[in-house]
Amino acid sequence: MSSTPIRIDGIGSRKSGADSSTFGALGISTVNFAKPKNFVRLYATATITKGQAVAIDMSVTTHGVGNHIFVALGGTAQKEAFVGIAMEAASSGDLIEVQVAGLCEIAILLDTNDLVGELVGLHTVAGQLTEVVERDSLGNLQLVCGVIAVEGTAATADNSVWLLNPLNY
Repeated sequence: MSSTPIRIDGIGSRKSGADSSTFGALGISTVNFAKPKNFVRLYATATITKGQAVAIDMSVTTHGVGNHIFVALGGTAQKEAFVGIAMEAASSGDLIEVQVAGLCEIAILLDTNDLVGELVGLHTVAGQLTEVVERDSLGNLQLVCGVIAVEGTAATADNSVWLLNPLNY
């Protein structure tokens, strides 16, 4: 059995009200404190445009299960495992940065007739987010991906969305 503390689902088992900047000097371990990430790097399995919503591609395991992405598409089996927004353009095989949580300022919204503060999910237009309704145009339940912060231009990577990190990266 290892003596290394184990962290489950981002929840640390140690908690102290002390100033964490002095933990090292006090001999307090912070190894299993939750440190969620806002950005991850994953491999593209198809062409991806900056600002597009991306999903985990479980059909490819070249670099391990869950390390590959393609453009997300609502209402399409295997393309709805939303992970985040592509921060750069990529071709198949490229390792790219994906924002999974926090305020993303380059998300692509389908249209701009939604309200700030509304929940967004995947649309049936590839790589685009739209207001979440109980079911999309194909009758599928939608996964909430984020919250609209600032609307920019429809179908352009200039909208701000607070991403909710649904896959807990």
